[in-house]
This record gives sequence, structure tokens and C-alpha cells, in this order.
Amino acid sequence: DVSLVLYLDLFSGAGGDMLPAALLDLGYPLADLRSAVACLGLAGCEVHAERLTLQGITGTRIAIRDGCSGRPAAHAAAALSLLQQSPLPPRVKERSRAVFERLARAEARVHGVPVDEVHFHEIGGVDTLVSIVGFAAGLEAMGIVEVCSSPIPLGSGTVTTEHGVLPVPAPATAALLAESGAATCAHPALTEIVTPTAAAILAECAVFR
Repeated sequence: DVSLVLYLDLFSGAGGDMLPAALLDLGYPLADLRSAVACLGLAGCEVHAERLTLQGITGTRIAIRDGCSGRPAAHAAAALSLLQQSPLPPRVKERSRAVFERLARAEARVHGVPVDEVHFHEIGGVDTLVSIVGFAAGLEAMGIVEVCSSPIPLGSGTVTTEHGVLPVPAPATAALLAESGAATCAHPALTEIVTPTAAAILAECAVFR
């Protein structure tokens, strides 16, 4: 048997949607990604993929058409309930649950509230669910047994959120990286280049080498 290892070279950061998109580039069928997302029962959610060429390098970008009303993952309990009730494979549920729990712990730490009172803002939408479940489902379907990552690059400057202007890395991202002990490195970008969703996925699923 061949053991598949995924190596992520995060030379310019990562957003949550970039991680399942990378699996599409490696051969994970878009139809399978859509089937995994459909298990969540998000009416009106459509997942599309397009090929782009930026600075001479081609890659896949995921586009999500969100027809849902509100934010289905506005609270950790709501996201966990969607996962628990879904027909997703047990390992996919387990990984996805663990990522959402990391996000909830980070937000609770930042805002000084109990985990069950955490309210997700930017990360409470459909795109977060698609990113987390899509990546977990892709790993399972492709038989990837280990995810290795380069150190996570940290931008600087500020980012505008629903809480106002915050420093980069965003407080939730910093809390996630601090809790997990994930390897990081400096980056000259004066903007956010690693999102909380990506940080949570990497902290839960990857080892750093």
C-alpha cells in the first residue's frame, strides 16, 4: 500500500478556501466536494471552481454562491449540530468538529467569554463550513494519511472586521497559533495573509516541518 502525504508550502499564506482548492488541483473531484457539502443540508449553497493564472502560475479557486439566510455557523453549537446530523463519514465529522472547536476556543479566549457563548462573525458563514468540511472530506477521499506544512507566514499591519480595525495577525489567528504551537515565520506583507479558518484547519490537521 502507498501512504499519501500532503505537503503544503505556505509561501504567501493561506485562506480557508485555498486548502480544499489545493486538493482539487491534486485530483479531488469537484463533484465529490459538492457531495460532501450537500451532506450539510445548506439550502441554496452552490460550490463552483475556476482555473486562474496569476503571475504565470495556474491554480484553482473555489467560488461559493451562498443562497442561505443568515450564518449557519454563527455559533459553535450550530456548526457542531450540522455536522452531527449529517451523513458525512465519521472521520470527516471528527476532523471538522475538532477544527470548529479550535475556532471556538480561540474566539472565547480573545473575547473573554465561555465557549458556548462564542458568536462567530466573519467565520460564521457558509464559506467557513465549505472550507473546513471540504478539506476534511478531501483528505479522507484521497487517502491522505498525513498533512505536513511549512511554517505559517504572518503578515502585519491591520485588517478591518466587524469588531473594527484589528492588528495582523488577527487576535483569533494569534490565539489559534499560540494554543497549537504551530510553527510560524515572518512575512513582509502589510496585510492579513492567514485567516482564522486556515489557521484552525492547519493547527488541527497539519504537522510542521
